Amino acid sequence: MESGAELAGRYRLESLLGRGGVGEVWRCRDLRLNREVAVKVLLAAVPDPDDERRFRREAECAARLHHPGIAAVFDVGQHDGRMFIVTELLHGQDLARLLSGHPGGLPVSQALAIGAEIADALAYAHGEGIVHRNLKPLNIFIQDNGAVKVSDFGIARDLNATSSITGTGQFLGTPAYISPEQWAGEPVTHSVDLYALGCTLYELLTGQLPFQGTSLPALIHRHLTEVPVPPHDRRLQVPAALSDLVVALLAKVPENRPLNAAAVAAALTQIRGSGHQSRPRTVPVPSGTLLACTSSTAGVIDIHAVNADGRIRRCAGTASESALLWHGWGDLPPWTAGKVTALASGSSGRGVYVTAVIDGIPCMNESLTEWRELLGACPLRLPVTDVAIPSAPRGADNFDSVPVYVVDDDGVIWSSRAATPLNTPTAGQFNVIASCTWGRTDPVLLAATADTVQCRYWWAGMREFRWRHLPLDAAGRSITDIACLSLAAKRIEAFVLYDDGGIWHSSLRLAQEGMLDWSTWGRLPLPPGHVTAIAACQFDLRDGAIIAATSDGEIHFAVHGIEVIKTGISRWSQWSRVPEPSASLLDASPRSPVPR
Repeated sequence: MESGAELAGRYRLESLLGRGGVGEVWRCRDLRLNREVAVKVLLAAVPDPDDERRFRREAECAARLHHPGIAAVFDVGQHDGRMFIVTELLHGQDLARLLSGHPGGLPVSQALAIGAEIADALAYAHGEGIVHRNLKPLNIFIQDNGAVKVSDFGIARDLNATSSITGTGQFLGTPAYISPEQWAGEPVTHSVDLYALGCTLYELLTGQLPFQGTSLPALIHRHLTEVPVPPHDRRLQVPAALSDLVVALLAKVPENRPLNAAAVAAALTQIRGSGHQSRPRTVPVPSGTLLACTSSTAGVIDIHAVNADGRIRRCAGTASESALLWHGWGDLPPWTAGKVTALASGSSGRGVYVTAVIDGIPCMNESLTEWRELLGACPLRLPVTDVAIPSAPRGADNFDSVPVYVVDDDGVIWSSRAATPLNTPTAGQFNVIASCTWGRTDPVLLAATADTVQCRYWWAGMREFRWRHLPLDAAGRSITDIACLSLAAKRIEAFVLYDDGGIWHSSLRLAQEGMLDWSTWGRLPLPPGHVTAIAACQFDLRDGAIIAATSDGEIHFAVHGIEVIKTGISRWSQWSRVPEPSASLLDASPRSPVPR
């Protein structure tokens, strides 16, 4: 289409206002009534008369809507085989453009006002038997006077009609706003608009969509299965009542969403006028250096640490016959601007992956290209205080084969493999967790309160054993960190760090009928300085690595191994310092073990 062209001998194209995947929107002059209008010309030609009749019928249904919050539809026609819709010309900007200038979300009061007007317009349309089906910021217009107009009702659906604009097995809409029942091919009801409104409100309040994916199948999976992070947990200024309403709009089952758009409009108006204050959230701030380590290849270790600038740094070490060669520090890509408060890492056949709690939300960086959230379908309470993930079992290509564990703000542990928590607050509020695998096959989870350690484990891929207390005399000290590693099937090495900087060790062994045996806790030799964090991983066949950070910012390395597997006799090497980022790119540290 070109400027100056006339559609159906009545509408003269004057200037192009926008172009999308479906069509173009033009400013036009209605030559018959001498007024300015907007005309959307569809890019695709109408294939047959039946499709044209359906298109006209549904556009005519939209044209009967007369509401101050809905852009009026004046006419529908065809020009050179391409359908067009004529609507009122609006002056202002669409909501998508407004949002582009507010990456963290709109002011809450403004989002409430816009949301209430959208809900009111939807309530009217639904009362007339019309469902929008493509509600999104691009189809919501904010006029120069601040009034809200919902547009693009030209592809709406008449609930009383026996057919829709699309053919069998097709639907209209934008994937990021499409409801689970639409993806499942279920009949369209007014509730699909409520779901899209929930997505839109979420975006208004947080600056981001509730569900995102690197591919369409990944996005569909999240819409169908994942529970969104409550808006309040992403942005403290969002009132709890408003956050709860948005989460309710995003319910997977239509029956669990608010009753109708009128109820949503009333709720938004009430929240707007009530002056509800949000509950402050405090993201836990750990003391000392955050540490994690893993080994994807025997004799090679990756250490991850967070420096004073909040950047996650990585240093690799490779064992030789007599020394461990360190290959220098570098930033772990990509850099994240959020505050990192917990760190864990693991490995699979494809390499190393890192998990971190960023601004209170657990995230995964598997391919060192992007961070993505790991909430899954867990309705946990943010902020998350700790995260743990074991290395993938042999033969697994990625981290989806292993569980991710997180501790939420209530001290409750959640797993990516379960929709229910692994403990209850009344059974003890956990502070820190660690995980490994029995011989790299089944996960083991350690969890600690201030003065107790418990173990939960799985065996043979299906047998699950409940929490077992590990006898431990805290002697008035507080547990600040834990770590674990596995050097043989049915055996793990557990490490506990106390607030006095002492590290204690015990060996756990899975006996017959799922019974758990353990050795007496013993205090390990310490590196120079006050230890503030520990991490551990399997290093090679019979050796494990333990990493310790001290209050002076140094990181230290030692080897813990099994001399005789049958008896479990352990050996322990001297501590050596991991070179600082400013040190030589290749620094050799002695590795020869000495008896404990």
